[in-house]
Parts: sequence; structure tokens; C-alpha cells
Amino acid sequence: MSDKIRHIIIRYTIVYLIVALLFVVVVVQIGKIQISEKKPLLEMNEQYKSKSYAIVGNRGKILASDNSILATNLPEYLLYIDMRTPSLRPNPKNLPAANDNAEQIRIKQNRAANERKKNQFDLFDKYINSTSQHLAEIFGNKSAEQYKRELTKAFTEQTAFYKLTPKRISDLQYRAIKQDSLFALGGVKSGLLVEKFTKRIKPFGELASRTVGTFDEYKRTKTGLELSFDNELNGDSGRAIMESIGNTHIERIITEPSDGMDVVTTIETNLQDMAYKTLLKGVEDFGAAEGYAILMEVESGEIKAMVNLQRRNDGSYFEDRNGCVANLSEPGSTFKVVSLMALLDEGKANLNDTIHTGNGVYYYGKAAMKDHNANRGGYGDLTLAQSIYASSNVGVSRAVYKAWGNNQAEYVNKVIKMGLREKFDLHIPGTASPLIKHPKDSTSATWSATTLPWMSVGYETGIPPIYTLAFFNSIANGGKYLEPRVVKAIVKNGEIVKSFETRVINEHICKPEVAQLVKETLHGVVWDKGYATAKTVQSDKVEIAGKTGTAQISKGKQGYKTNGTSYQVSFCGFFPYDKPEYTCVVVLREPSIGAASGGRMSGSIVKSIAEQTMILSSRNSVKPDRNDSTSIKLAKIKPGSTKDLSIIAQHLNLNIDSIKPSEQKIGAIVTDSLGNAYTSMPDCKGWGAKSAIYALKKIGLDVRIAGRGKVVAQTIQPGSGIKPGMSVLLELN
Repeated sequence: MSDKIRHIIIRYTIVYLIVALLFVVVVVQIGKIQISEKKPLLEMNEQYKSKSYAIVGNRGKILASDNSILATNLPEYLLYIDMRTPSLRPNPKNLPAANDNAEQIRIKQNRAANERKKNQFDLFDKYINSTSQHLAEIFGNKSAEQYKRELTKAFTEQTAFYKLTPKRISDLQYRAIKQDSLFALGGVKSGLLVEKFTKRIKPFGELASRTVGTFDEYKRTKTGLELSFDNELNGDSGRAIMESIGNTHIERIITEPSDGMDVVTTIETNLQDMAYKTLLKGVEDFGAAEGYAILMEVESGEIKAMVNLQRRNDGSYFEDRNGCVANLSEPGSTFKVVSLMALLDEGKANLNDTIHTGNGVYYYGKAAMKDHNANRGGYGDLTLAQSIYASSNVGVSRAVYKAWGNNQAEYVNKVIKMGLREKFDLHIPGTASPLIKHPKDSTSATWSATTLPWMSVGYETGIPPIYTLAFFNSIANGGKYLEPRVVKAIVKNGEIVKSFETRVINEHICKPEVAQLVKETLHGVVWDKGYATAKTVQSDKVEIAGKTGTAQISKGKQGYKTNGTSYQVSFCGFFPYDKPEYTCVVVLREPSIGAASGGRMSGSIVKSIAEQTMILSSRNSVKPDRNDSTSIKLAKIKPGSTKDLSIIAQHLNLNIDSIKPSEQKIGAIVTDSLGNAYTSMPDCKGWGAKSAIYALKKIGLDVRIAGRGKVVAQTIQPGSGIKPGMSVLLELN
């Protein structure tokens, strides 16, 4: 064998032996893993967990027309500490062993001290005192010593999820906790675990509550605008992964969530608050079971206020059901105006036509139609106009029966042609359609010989208050019949995504001259000296025109008088009379204090709403006179302790004049004094957090704060009505 071949064989042998040796090493290592290291590796694998979950973006806000927040999300948190977190404990490598000599112990102790300085290990002992004190100051439910004992016990027992917060905490409290020296290091080092929740709040409480609706993510219930615009408010969910390796928790966001859009309504908070308070006083004064009030802008059809009140068993009132749009009840005499318009527009009658009402009782077959004064001898002869002023059932029904008694379908066709059976799309779930029977449709089985005369005066029909309001608004609008509007726009990041225009149902519900005649007749209902049934609506502040309605409440098959007669009273009108700006309807069901009267009860509430509306709307449009010396702006001292302010003023030799925040005075410092409680929401913009909290809590508000710095925005707009217990969110920057 040649030397060359021998060298080649030797080289191959060496390579073979090396490969064989490596193979043996791999086999041994596999065996070692399978036998001796199997259990530790399985335990490590068990410690690694990865969970994918959805991240929900912030639900959009529901806003008033002035961007006041009617509904918004408020973050809440539950906090835990994982006491197994390695950085909380001493590094095992630096723990002295039993056989260590003095030098080794010294070295390990120095290493441990250096690690503490770098916030790497043994953080629990370093921060336990300061953290306990911090928690006691934030929550105030336990002393610092109690927190220290409980935290130490959980640390000793290596509790995986020690509940740090007694209950869900606010965003403000969460921010405060994050400022603690330990928790400021982050969740990986401090072991802080955060569970975030979202609470839907209404800063204005009951204000427009039933229109705004409810949202409960746990019970999965939604009503009102919260339900109608659920998709728009929700936004798009994102995706995240929570990875747990041993005692370390890492959250990785895969897809960022998208916040929901905002819904802007037509509601004006100052008008809504005023209407709520006025209606509440009315239902209490007259002992009504239910009360409804709606205020609408004539030209635009925008609903400025909508109030729904129902009585609880304890006698208090709350917003439970949106009867403004859902109550299918017989309207009574307000429907006589529909009959009047139909008669005049079809040329079937004139306002000066004489109608014989006799002693106030007229029979259609065996059924007696009665006037409200039949027990006093009736009205005798009335003109058609006077029949409306006096709200004569006999007068109006006889005029209608004379015109359409031989062709009753024609009367209903006229009403339908005017647009009164058209369903509104208000974006409020539960909105009912008017129930107006027709002798030839599917409800003809219930059409009888007495249906036409009774329908003409507001019985055998079902008209929700919102439809009565819209009809009267058409009179104020010169004959243009508008669909009421509750939602103005959908907004995303301040940009309008979709706007909602007012729908014109009928450009001319009647001839323009007929609309004017009906308008004048409604003026007589309030102001006629002889027959007016709504004299209580007369005001020296604003001229109102409208119509009363008093109807017995049907109990279905049991009739009207079973268990006693109960009534629904109403008044619908517009103001100011010459150039109407607003239309208003108020309905009270089952008033129990005093004789049922649409004028005295509902009319008095409309009068109060009208007077206050004109004051509020004027206040909004008033511009300061620049030539008036009282309009000179002076520096204001923000709310605080009046006692402290007096001490400062004495040192500075300044005169303090504590007056209302809205007033100004020359030669003195004007203060937002807390000596007198605010009657409306102050403008907090520019205030510091402490001043804002001090001022607002003193007047009974529940104050929430987001951010740092000075107040730049507030959920309750300046000048809005306030009451103790209302929540206000202040944004700081």
C-alpha cells in the first residue's frame, strides 16, 4: 500500500471517528433530556402561556348640539401584584450559603446592594414602606401599617394575584398609583397586573336619559340612540397576545383597536334641563302618573328637548320609557285642529259658519256626543272658529259629519294625504306609527257608524305626542310638514362622517292661506275673551298659540269608566305667535290633583317652558356692549378657600368683592366665591386640578379628572343646570 493511500485512509478514519463521537454525544444528550431533564423542561413549558384576545376600542360619545357629553366611556381598573415576580426577591446567586466564609458573604452582600441600586432585585424590601404609605393616601381605607402587613404576608406566601385595589378604581386613581416609585418601574419589574374595564356614564344623569338610551356591556342591553347607533359607536376591535413566561407577563398588540364614532344630537342641554325641571314640577303638582314634554325648533325640525317621566311606587319620578315617541293614545281635542284644517282646505266649511250645539249633547244614533259644559246647558250656537276656541265636541263633529258623513273614507284619505299616517324615522327604537283607521282597510271591522264623529274630535285614533307636535309645527311653519330630527351627525375625530338633514314630509300640508287661518284660530284658543279654553297659557313675556286636549283614557274592552274615569290632558302650541321659533307639546296621564284640564295643567307647563326658552335663547344671543364700562374684564381669582383668599388680600391691600361669577365690577377683584353655591355649572377652563376639585365637590358634583395641567374641557358645559350627585369629567392638559 502506498504512503499516499495510507494517509487517505487515516484521514477518513479520523473523520469517521469524530462523526461517530458526535453522534454518541447527541444520543447521550437526548437520553439525558428525556430522562433527567424531562420534568424541569415540562415545568418550564407549563409556565409559558400565550393567549390571544380582542382589544375593544373606546366606545364613541353621544353629544348634545353644543358638544356637551350626554354619554361617554369612563375607564376603571382592578390592580393585582404577582408576588412571584423575580425582581421583587433577592437574587439567589447573591444569597450567602452556609459554608461561605466572611469574604464570600461580604462579596455577595455588596453584589446584592449594587443590584438594589440598579432596581434589579429585592425591590419589595426597598419599596414596601413608601408603597404602603402611597396606597393608604390614595384609598384611605387602611393605614400604611395595615397595607404593609397585608403586602408582606402576600409576599411571604408568594401569592400569584394579590388584589391591590379593594374595588374598581378611577383613571385618576390609576394614574396616581402609577406614580409610586415601585410601580413606576413597570409591570415586568414591579409585578403590577392591570385589568381594565369600561363604564358607560351619563354626566348629566337623567337629562335626556331615555332618548340617549342605555348601554350595559355585561347585561348586553342597549336602548335608545345607544342601540340605534351601536355599530357606529362601537368602532373596530384590535388584537393582542398576552405571553406569560414563568412569572413575567408581556402583552404584545398585534392590531390596534379603532375608537368608535361620536353621535351628535340636536338636544340643547340648557333647554333639556329646563324642560325636565319644569315638567317634573308639573307632574308633582298635579299628581300625574306620567308626563311627557317635547320642544322643537320650528324652522329646522330639530328636537331641542325631550322629557319622559314615569312615577315610581314611592311617588318619585324617573325616565323609564320613551312615551314621547311610543305612546299610542287617543289625543283628544288637539286632533280637532286636524279636522279644522281638512274642512278649510277642502272648502267644506268656513270659520264663520254657524253650528248649532244646543245644550251640549248631540246623538249619533244612540251614542251621545257631549261637550264639557253639557251639565251647564251647553254653548248653543257657535261659529266653527268658536267651536275650536271652546273645544266643542258637538260643534266640530257636526261640521265634519256634515261634510263627509256620506263619504267617510274621503275624510280619512284627506288626513292621510296631509301626511299624518307617515311613520317617522327618529333613530329611537320603539317609535310607533300613528293609528288612523280607514273604513276600507284591514281595520274596517272596527269601523262603525260612530267612528267618524268620534275620530274627528280625537277618539278611536292613536297618536304619539311627537306626531301631534310635528303637525302643530307645520301650522307654525306656514304649512310645511317636517319630520322631527333628533340626530345631527356622526363624527369621527372631529370630522363629519355623515350628516342628517331634516326630511320634508309634505311641502304644503294645506294651502298657505289655510295654514294662516288655522294659526289665527289657535291664537283665539288662548286669547279669545269669550270662549278661550286656554286662558291660563296667556303670558306677558311671550305670546303663545295652541290647542288644549282632554281625553278619557280607554281601558280596552273594559271601556272608559271601569274602576273610575281617568284622563289624559295635553296642550300643544307654538311661540312667539307672530314669528314662531319653537313648538312645544306637554302630555300628562292620569293627573290626580284637581279636575282634569288640558289648559290649566299641560297648558301652564307649556307656558312656563315657553317663557324660560325665550329667556335662555335670548341669553345665548346677547353680545356684550363694548362701550359699557362694566364689560371691562378684570383678572379673576380661581375658586379656593375664601379664608385663605382674605389673608392674601389683606397682605396685598386689595378689596375683595365676592359676587356671582357672571358679574363684573370695577375697582375690585372679582372672585368665584364659594360662599354662595353655584346654581349653574361654572366655566372651569384654565383652572388647576385642585381648584376645580375643591369648587365642584363643594357644590356636590362627582368629579373625575383625566390628564395633567389645567382644565381644557369639561363634560357639563358652562351655564348648564346642575344638581348634587351629577358626574363631571374634566380634561387637563
